[in-house]
Amino acid sequence: LILLWSFTTYDYVYEQMFLKGENSDITVIALERKWHLHRVFLKHSLYFSALLEGGWKESEENVLTLKLTDENITEEGLHVIFGSFYKDQVIITKNVKMPIFLLLTFLQNVIGVLAAATWFQLDEIRDHCERILCRFVKLNTVSSLYDVSVKYLLLKLEHICVSWLATRFSLVPWCKLSFEVKKKLS
Repeated sequence: LILLWSFTTYDYVYEQMFLKGENSDITVIALERKWHLHRVFLKHSLYFSALLEGGWKESEENVLTLKLTDENITEEGLHVIFGSFYKDQVIITKNVKMPIFLLLTFLQNVIGVLAAATWFQLDEIRDHCERILCRFVKLNTVSSLYDVSVKYLLLKLEHICVSWLATRFSLVPWCKLSFEVKKKLS
């Protein structure tokens, strides 16, 4: 009997260096949490690259305290983003038959990752989050997802929200929402 188990370099780096903070050379504090990270991995982000190499006082610091002003950035979103520097992937999971209250929590998690990706200028992750959000435009999500699309300049998501609204509310000519949607479509 041969039992094979695969443990890639990325898995090792993620577990030992990111999750356990082994040989960390910088501590990032945000949202009252500390992450023991590595400058070389943080430089995957244009934000951190500029901060750590741009001659700023932070480039010499061993502790960075981030003042994040976007209320949608969450601790979980930051954890996913920082972890992506080590594992070269972003994992956001959803149960196929998820009840609505869990769906809304899932979408909030995606928005938290999106907000952090926007803050740290990670366009590929922003695009990934937008693709996920586009799949969940429904009656109970369209309003908040439209607001997200405007805030983070997600044109594909905005178009899907507007189209969704236009097909459902175009029959109500006196509806203010209908008027706003028609303005967007013209």
